[in-house]
Amino acid sequence: MVSQEGVAPKTLKKIIDSEAKRMVYVSCNPATQARDIEQLSLAGYVLQKFSLVDQFLHTSHVESVMLLESQLPK
Repeated sequence: MVSQEGVAPKTLKKIIDSEAKRMVYVSCNPATQARDIEQLSLAGYVLQKFSLVDQFLHTSHVESVMLLESQLPK
């Protein structure tokens, strides 16, 4: 489950355990995204691309989109 609170710890563990080679993480909350990215980095994922997307014009809200790739050998 993903929400403004970031990825739930059990879900983040399942994502890491899936050993996906590549993933896209979209968030509207930079603080929880940073917390989750720290855990993903410890699991061997590296940030490859980062972008901010303004989906809600005339507001202060932006979405951050990150492409992460696993650096662990398969």
